Amino acid sequence: MSARPLLQRLFYSALPLAVACGPLSSTPSAPPGPEDAQHAPPVLTATRAQDEGLGNPSRVEDIVPGQPGSAPTSLTDVAGTLFFLTTDAAHGTELWKSDGSSRGTRLVEDLTPGPESSELHALTAMGRTLFFIRATPDYRAELWKSDGTAGGTSYLMDIDPLYNAYRSPGLTVFKGSIYFFVTNDAHGTELWKTDGTRRGTSRVVDIVPGQERSRELVVSGDFLYFFAADALWRTDGTTTGTARVRRFESDDPDEYPSFFSATDADGTLYFLMFFNYEEREDPPAFVTLWKSDGTTRGTVPLGDVRTPDENLEAFAMTAAGRRVFFRSTDPAAGVEPWTSDGTPGGTRRIADLRPGPASSYPRELTALGSVLYFSAYVPGLGDELWRTDGTPGGTRMVKDLRAGEPSPSLAYLAAVGGRLFFTAYEPHKGHELWTSDGTRGGTRRVEDLAPGAFSSSPRDFTRSGSRLFFVAQDRYRGAELWAAKLDSGGHLAGAERLVEASHARHSGSGPAYQLQDIVPGQGDPALYSAVDADGRLFFFANDVSTGLELWTSDGTPEGTRLVKDIRPGPEGSISVFTYAQELVSHGRRVFFTADDGIHGTELWTSDGTERGTRLVRDLRPGPESSRAVPFVAGGVLFVSADDGVHGSELWRSNGTEAGTVLVRDIYPGATGSSPSNLNELRGALIFVATDPEYGPELWRSDGTPEGTYRVSDTDIGFASEPMRVVGDLLFFSAQDWGRGTGEELWRSDGTPEGTFMLGDLAPGLQGSYPATVTDVGGTAFFFAYNQVYGREPWVSDGTPEGTRLLRDVNPGDAWSVSYPGFGAASEGTFFFAASSPLHGEELWKSDGTEAGTVLVRDINPGPSSSLLWLELYGVEDLLLFGADDGVHGAEPWVSDGTRRGTRMLQELVPGVKGSMPFPRYFIRSGQNVFFHADDLSTGKEWWIVPVRDLD
Repeated sequence: MSARPLLQRLFYSALPLAVACGPLSSTPSAPPGPEDAQHAPPVLTATRAQDEGLGNPSRVEDIVPGQPGSAPTSLTDVAGTLFFLTTDAAHGTELWKSDGSSRGTRLVEDLTPGPESSELHALTAMGRTLFFIRATPDYRAELWKSDGTAGGTSYLMDIDPLYNAYRSPGLTVFKGSIYFFVTNDAHGTELWKTDGTRRGTSRVVDIVPGQERSRELVVSGDFLYFFAADALWRTDGTTTGTARVRRFESDDPDEYPSFFSATDADGTLYFLMFFNYEEREDPPAFVTLWKSDGTTRGTVPLGDVRTPDENLEAFAMTAAGRRVFFRSTDPAAGVEPWTSDGTPGGTRRIADLRPGPASSYPRELTALGSVLYFSAYVPGLGDELWRTDGTPGGTRMVKDLRAGEPSPSLAYLAAVGGRLFFTAYEPHKGHELWTSDGTRGGTRRVEDLAPGAFSSSPRDFTRSGSRLFFVAQDRYRGAELWAAKLDSGGHLAGAERLVEASHARHSGSGPAYQLQDIVPGQGDPALYSAVDADGRLFFFANDVSTGLELWTSDGTPEGTRLVKDIRPGPEGSISVFTYAQELVSHGRRVFFTADDGIHGTELWTSDGTERGTRLVRDLRPGPESSRAVPFVAGGVLFVSADDGVHGSELWRSNGTEAGTVLVRDIYPGATGSSPSNLNELRGALIFVATDPEYGPELWRSDGTPEGTYRVSDTDIGFASEPMRVVGDLLFFSAQDWGRGTGEELWRSDGTPEGTFMLGDLAPGLQGSYPATVTDVGGTAFFFAYNQVYGREPWVSDGTPEGTRLLRDVNPGDAWSVSYPGFGAASEGTFFFAASSPLHGEELWKSDGTEAGTVLVRDINPGPSSSLLWLELYGVEDLLLFGADDGVHGAEPWVSDGTRRGTRMLQELVPGVKGSMPFPRYFIRSGQNVFFHADDLSTGKEWWIVPVRDLD
């Protein structure tokens, strides 16, 4: 694959655009221009943070009542009116607006009439007009404008005849006009401008007549800057005022300059550059930071900086005051915050927040005045809020939002009205709205919008007029538009709730209802491997006509659909023998392995649309399969795969062909190290791999070759039982032949000295065969065998002395076992199924003590069992499972851990037959819980119950 698509992803935001265009007027080519002309940049004044009183935010409108919500996106302020994109059943995804009132929140125009959605992108405000890009059904891209009325929403021009997800039009406001790029066959990609009228729409200049590219628009000082061909250009908006600033040439004629991350800092332009070539597959190890004052002489390099995480997009260049801040790395300090004041000496790492080669991974870089705020991870503190003025002494943690670890999971950091707004997690509050003025005392939670442990997950904070708008959810409704009033100083001072719109949904006789009859009648769609990705469920299903393929659901019947028939016809692209480990979520995308009938079984990705579902890379070219297994750890997508050259080894991927690379050839040659048991531990991947010297051992990786190394030398045999991370420790089962023990419980903290056996629970070669390790508030609960007690529940805090029998549920010798299995955690309580002579197989719970390990309820009274052996699933402070009480057959049940609070959720099939087989495969996605059940008329299908209806 050519390296140019990789570079396009760096230069342009991904917009699904495709259009035909023709010039509205013609302009001559640009004159040479005074390349050394000087100009004085203006001085920008930053807003200072102030104290304020915080009020109560409320929902603006429940556009789609109930779940999953309308999920507003692209919130954009236009002269005090908020424009946004949102989805309802009647119109699909369309353009809406709100003034913060019930009456003023409404659809602007249904550009694609009916339930089909419009593809709208790049919402940009100029004056009182919104400009945006519309991707048409026939793969063209058009420029539109809107004044907020249906009559005032109109087409301006075509801007691109060919769909390209990586080519952004770059809508940018400069001197009263919108500037953007137009692509056509005659001129390539060139710079245009519009004042919103056809007469005022024209090409600024044809930089290089023919098929050359123009890229990236940035306003800095008195000029608009962009890159074209091999040079930096500037314009004042006129043909004569458009001039080349500087060319960038390599001694190698096969190399060409690649520019990205252009940023204005108080009138100075900063950007990153490296020399690229067509065959490049991997990002460069180093790029050069440049600055420019708009003259040739004043465009100078500041130094080379190392690419963080082998990802050019990870620099996250951000301006604060007269400085730029970014992420970079070096072998001694890992990925840490860097800055530049515009001098080579002032381009440096600010501080090694996590001393040594490990990384603090700063993220969410956000400027408030001349101070940069960000989230960073430090052991012992977790992922917390930090601030810096660009100096080591001015870099400090703002507040330890959640003392110790685990971290508060900061996200969606935004500067609005002189304050920071963001989302942070607390154990009993969930992900809620926080604010900060940059001081410890001024950093606090605004309100628990979804009371209790349920998360409102607010995001997309945007000021419009006198209100702060954002997207959030509560226990009863999905993601909707919320608002809080802002006082005259721009700070929160109260809120109000607005109206609801209508939305139909299918429902059964109780809180649970069938999502969709994928295979009409009593056919079984063979549902497999469900995973949640940002509130949307992805799963594999077989509807007979397409075979086993990827499906998705937003929790509504109309939103449950086949994503793409990757291998057309009834054969299906998904192997039923390997599906269980193939579907993982990473951000809003899922990654999985599929066979399209051409490339073999390889790594694929999907955003839930047919267009966004594609092969990532044919790791083993041709029809043979690489047997790729994806896994996400520390924010990195890892893949265990066999490319036919290196054997099965560890790879990493950013979701692109060029960005899918081998991490390290652990076992050189075609044998391969066979990475397995992939888990995330302390922000990195921990796994089992084999090398020629030590055999199978534990390894750790941060996604870099130097950060991938062996962490144990144990000479043990790893068991097939899955490894589990509990708190900061990895628990696993292994046999130590040298010490003469069978399969016993081990632990590892990712270091050689922290990897050891926790005890010989069943002395000798017998082995205790520990299984079903479950994390309950950082304590490991598991089941193990002992020659005295039989197979019973045990508990461990990660130390030999803290590893002990929980309770002998079925007292007696080794043969009177309780057969415990299928543990689940829910709000600090361990639930499990166990058998005893008096009660049969029933539901038990434990708080970690012998006295607190008790039977919850004898659901099927007497020695008969309710057969809880299939699955237990925790949802907030509740437990979901399938059980048979001997009267209603197998049905879904719910429990709060008390006898009275343990009840049948709903009788899906009246009578003793029940919804066989047992309701199972419970999984939460958004505000719904999905599960499999068979109502004896439609076969085994997905059923759904809103979380709010579980109480």
